[in-house]
Amino acid sequence: MDVIGGRHRLYVNSEKYYLKGDPTYDVGGLKQTEIVTPEKTFIQETYVNCRVSGTIAFVPNLDLVKLRKTRNATVMLECPNGQTIVFPEASFVDDQSVSGGEGEVTFAFSGSGEAKVMMP
Repeated sequence: MDVIGGRHRLYVNSEKYYLKGDPTYDVGGLKQTEIVTPEKTFIQETYVNCRVSGTIAFVPNLDLVKLRKTRNATVMLECPNGQTIVFPEASFVDDQSVSGGEGEVTFAFSGSGEAKVMMP
């Protein structure tokens, strides 16, 4: 079993969750994609919402139903570099795979618009 806790810390509406490993996140905003044709190269712009996903420890007091029903929450990710990333109006959007043997639960939250990055 992995060590509980890590360098990142995850909070959902001020409730702390113990991460296993490092999460993956996208701060959202305007995404530019290059489209190459024989005649010309284009840049297509699309707007993507912010998102954070990873694995949390399946500790005894973890309420799986409450986690899965999370809607319009403030999700904060504290990073080892001192930055705090806030995902506004975030909702749980994962299948919530549970591994009893490893003691872990997958999670993913998708927020509304761009995340707010707060510098140390």
